[in-house]
Amino acid sequence: MDIALQTSMIVTVIVAICESIKQLGVPSRFIPIISVALGLGCAFLSSGFNFLSIASGVILGLSITGGYRLVKTSILNK
Repeated sequence: MDIALQTSMIVTVIVAICESIKQLGVPSRFIPIISVALGLGCAFLSSGFNFLSIASGVILGLSITGGYRLVKTSILNK
């Protein structure tokens, strides 16, 4: 599978999971921690436990959080 397609699928799933968790009543301040943990988990599953997977998982989780907040503040004006 192409890496861009795989990454976009993972991003979509993590955003959906984080939004579902937030709807269950978890405070919004914990969502970045949850998204980083999910990003790490997905990176470990796809490439094993090494430095590259740790770095890519953290970057993936933080970019998901930042991208969501960017859309929320700039487009939705919230």
